[in-house]
Amino acid sequence: MKRRTFLGVAGSGLTATAATRLLNAETTNASSSEENSLLDLERKWMDAMVQRDESVLTDLMADDFERVERPWPNISMYKKQWIGNSIRFYRVESFKFLDVNAKVGKNKAVISVSYRWRGADEERPFNETVTAEDTWEQRDGKWQVAHRFVNNVRKGGSAFRPPARKAIKLDPAVYAAYVGQYKFGNNRVLTISREGDSLMHQGSGGQRSELFPETRNQFFRKDAPVLTTFVKDDHGRVNQVIHRHTSGRVSVGQRIA
Repeated sequence: MKRRTFLGVAGSGLTATAATRLLNAETTNASSSEENSLLDLERKWMDAMVQRDESVLTDLMADDFERVERPWPNISMYKKQWIGNSIRFYRVESFKFLDVNAKVGKNKAVISVSYRWRGADEERPFNETVTAEDTWEQRDGKWQVAHRFVNNVRKGGSAFRPPARKAIKLDPAVYAAYVGQYKFGNNRVLTISREGDSLMHQGSGGQRSELFPETRNQFFRKDAPVLTTFVKDDHGRVNQVIHRHTSGRVSVGQRIA
């Protein structure tokens, strides 16, 4: 096959050396085109996050997508959780790529990115520079991002001062929907129980704390800078609990009981 290709090119009047250069250039151009397409998809993915475009995020992300950070506690975040956080909680005011490049294989590519973004995570402002590696894979004939590994997050801007929290009056009967057990990615199990008119939080280590209602489904603790939010599924049943730390860390627990 290679000889036939060479003869066809040589027959046009090119020397063997020129033909080889031409074939190498065609291969390089094809590779460059694929790389540019992937870089465009990477930018489209981040644009969709900024714009809270759920349909584009759903299309570009593989069903088994996983996000992991290098720093402790290395808690995995999956597609539904990542999209949910982007749509419900983040308001991005500015986003800028500092560096982006791709290494493309046959059915897999790794895109290294560095970007600076600023905005608010609900009421918590953030200003960060992030470096990460995104793995894209060919799935049913199209590229989808399957994994994000965050190497580093560098904080910037003014220090965050947590707002004063004030509990509201809430009918304790509401707590019945939240009582249960929730499993986090690193096998921690959170137990939520009701004691009289109080909602209680108990981690795997056994430490118990009272949760104070800030809204109907969002609670705060007086012993830790973390907000606890209960999330319902499409049928109106509470199926997730989200911990949002003032440090910026977000962890999601799935209901198991």
